[in-house]
Amino acid sequence: APPERIAFLYLGDQVFESQIRIRGAVRNITAMPLERLDAIVRFYARDRSLLETVIVRMDKETIAPNDIARFELLYPNNGPEFAGYSAEFKTRQGATVPFKDLRRLPVQSK
Repeated sequence: APPERIAFLYLGDQVFESQIRIRGAVRNITAMPLERLDAIVRFYARDRSLLETVIVRMDKETIAPNDIARFELLYPNNGPEFAGYSAEFKTRQGATVPFKDLRRLPVQSK
């Protein structure tokens, strides 16, 4: 497997009115700047079929070593059809960027 180049720090959403606001953050964990990184967000229906794929620009064109970049998008809340989403990262040349998942998992109550 190729070495991880970013740490996936956060992915969250907020539902308001007829839209879902999705935000995420990554950190460059390499010694070199990362250029033109995009988030690829996939939306899924309840039957787990793919509804749509959206490419979202990060808030920085160049992510310096140890620097954090963020993304945000608004997506229509299509009621019962929409069930979830996922994210991955690619360069604009199309190469998938491997990441270390450092998102916090929800605490399970006992």
